[in-house]
Amino acid sequence: MRSMTGFGHTETTIGNLTVSVDVKAVNGRYLDMNVRLPRELAALEPDIRAEVQGRVARGRVDVIITTSYAAGQQDINEAALEAYVAVASKLNTRGIPGELSIATLLQLPGITGTPQFDFSSDEVKITIRSAVGKAVAHVVASREAEGEALKRDLSSRLAALRGLVEAIAARAAGSQEYYFQKLKERLDEALSEQSVDQSRLAQELIYYVERSDSAEEITRLLSHLHRFNQYLEKADSENVGKQLDFLCQEMNREMNTILSKSPFADVAQTGVEGKAEIEKIREQVQNVE
Repeated sequence: MRSMTGFGHTETTIGNLTVSVDVKAVNGRYLDMNVRLPRELAALEPDIRAEVQGRVARGRVDVIITTSYAAGQQDINEAALEAYVAVASKLNTRGIPGELSIATLLQLPGITGTPQFDFSSDEVKITIRSAVGKAVAHVVASREAEGEALKRDLSSRLAALRGLVEAIAARAAGSQEYYFQKLKERLDEALSEQSVDQSRLAQELIYYVERSDSAEEITRLLSHLHRFNQYLEKADSENVGKQLDFLCQEMNREMNTILSKSPFADVAQTGVEGKAEIEKIREQVQNVE
């Protein structure tokens, strides 16, 4: 099991060029990737996306690539230098005194610049894609580590929820007895009346029968818990986060139905605790890949 939160960083050098790669991932319903890189590397974006998509299934992923040159790796802009020298010479010929010094030239804009670099070479493509792959591997490793922590927390909450459901199931027979007595009282009352509204009596019978038995809902809820636990044990399941989220919705629905059928205050309290536990589980599930 993996969480959807992770971070990875790598640096690599190609000649005098240093390439830094940062990959940050957070939770998201689908895979949503944002790639930011220097204009010179724009052609590599499809390769970078492919590298991430091969390792990550869900979540928002930001890939940030920056480049820098080694200290002292500055070239002289020959064209700019010649232009400045020509202007100085022209000023001198017009009687304006003064000389250009190295210190003055280095302060002029455009005199120095980064060296020429072939960003389209195969070496650059292979090296940068490899760096992205390493950064993504760090993301996956951190996701897996956090996923194990999520799994332990979910397992603990699942066990607590099962205990609450079993407590409710133990009281289910009491609910049947309660509604049976209510139905008996209503029938005795109806039979003592001279005129009985058969339609209304039939409706009340249906009402008591439907509310007297929550065994079906309890069985389904326990089945959902069992299925949830199976998904936790399958570390290689695809889209496990989506499956767990769906099960949380179903568990909440069954718990609501059980609560609506029970007439007992203690069951209502237990059910509220169960719903709170389901909500906590669902919050954790939102970060499962």
